[in-house]
Amino acid sequence: MTKQVQICIKPNDDDDRPLAEISVCIDGKMIDSAWIGGEPEDNSYTRDYAWIPTMIKNIAEQLGADAKIVEIDQTILDDIKRMSHYEMARLWRFTPSDIPYFDDRLPYFEIFEKRFKELGGMTYEISKQIEEGK
Repeated sequence: MTKQVQICIKPNDDDDRPLAEISVCIDGKMIDSAWIGGEPEDNSYTRDYAWIPTMIKNIAEQLGADAKIVEIDQTILDDIKRMSHYEMARLWRFTPSDIPYFDDRLPYFEIFEKRFKELGGMTYEISKQIEEGK
C-alpha cells in the first residue's frame, strides 16, 4: 500500500510578519513541524532553516529509506575545482581511500571523478608524467 504524505502549511495571521507553520504527516501520523518566514534578514540556514534537513531525514526514514544528513565542506569543493589534471591523477593513483575525495559515502567522490574524467582521466601521457615525477 502506498503511504500517504500530507504537507500542511498553516499561515499565522496573528502577526504582521509573514509566518507559517509547516507540518508533515505520513498516514495520518505527525512526523515533524516547524515555522518559516519572518524578516528576510533573520532567515538563514543556521538560524531559521536548520530544521529542514532533519525534517526531510525523518520523512525519508518513516518511508523506509536509510537517510543521513551530510554537511558539504565548500573548501573541499574549491580544492577539487582548482586542481590540475596532473594533481588529480596523482591523487587518483597514490592517495589512500580514507581521504574525503575518495569516500564514496560522501558526495565529493562523484564530484572529483566527474571533474577528473572531464579533464581526460588517467591517460597514458599523464600516467607517464606521474611515473617520471614531473
